[in-house]
Amino acid sequence: MFLSAVRLTTDAVLSFLGALLGLVFAVVFAVMFVRGSIRVNLKRFFVVTEWVLAIFLAQLLVNGYHEFSEVGIVPATQTTMALIGPVVRNNALFILAIVAIPLFIWFTRETDEAAASEPTASTAERRLALATVRRERFYRVGALVCTLVVLLAVGVVYAQEQMPHEVPPPQMLTRKGAAVTVPLTALDDGQLYRYGLAVGDRVVRFLAMKTSDGKVRTSLDACEICGTFGYIQSGPNLLCLNCAAEINPLSVGMAGGCNPIPLESQVNDTELRIGTELLDRHAKLFDDRPMPEANCPICGMRVKINEAAAVVTEGNTTYYLCSMPRCRKLFEQEHANNPTE
Repeated sequence: MFLSAVRLTTDAVLSFLGALLGLVFAVVFAVMFVRGSIRVNLKRFFVVTEWVLAIFLAQLLVNGYHEFSEVGIVPATQTTMALIGPVVRNNALFILAIVAIPLFIWFTRETDEAAASEPTASTAERRLALATVRRERFYRVGALVCTLVVLLAVGVVYAQEQMPHEVPPPQMLTRKGAAVTVPLTALDDGQLYRYGLAVGDRVVRFLAMKTSDGKVRTSLDACEICGTFGYIQSGPNLLCLNCAAEINPLSVGMAGGCNPIPLESQVNDTELRIGTELLDRHAKLFDDRPMPEANCPICGMRVKINEAAAVVTEGNTTYYLCSMPRCRKLFEQEHANNPTE
């Protein structure tokens, strides 16, 4: 993180500041924790530590199951992957367990003020004992504040990780003979594109992406384990919306694990071609998926994509407009360079 700040980009600088702030809090917390925990009940401390180690053992077992299921060594279902996927992806819960140790110790610790008010002690001894108690209390409170700050930060990150994702509506294609086609220029930016073909009352979704090796890779927007929950792009990788598995784009087109189901395609000098027979054959996979809906970009009304009054694609975004003429007029004014179709 420190070396990445040399690039002087916004993300790099923020990463550097975050790492620096984290180190500062770690040092402050360590000093406060040690100075305020000299008389900690070691039996209680090690009991809590054993519980935390048990949590980490559980994490290792879950991670192992996830990885072995990815390579097909152990069986997996849509339900099991949905349960263990978020646990594997979100390590914030395990960090919270570690940071919560001092909270448990301090909340269950007996007060030491009684020793400072012992009647048999001399005045000087009482003052010394009281000063020691106050000093340790100060450090405990300081460590507690640092702990709460860390818990709050980790909690915010975890909440952001848990934000629900929704599959963006696909860009609908029409049949051209026995195939559907996509211009290669539309894939030049290396982003993930989602397309759809209406087959009866269903929409067969598929993905297309030009990866870093220059190849155009295609797959269904579904996997053999998790079904048709779909994928989104998260940074450089693809993310399964059911089990949160991260997929390397270079592995798209390879079967197995939570990889998208491969879809054969042909690439010529100008376009990507996919046979409609293949898409028709996979239509049964999408039986459990209702017709995708999208929000009208003007009024926000939910519109079934096959009932949209107009469809406009700009870059990696497809807009579906409702049937109100006013929305279409306002949209055309805002997007004068790309009139509605």
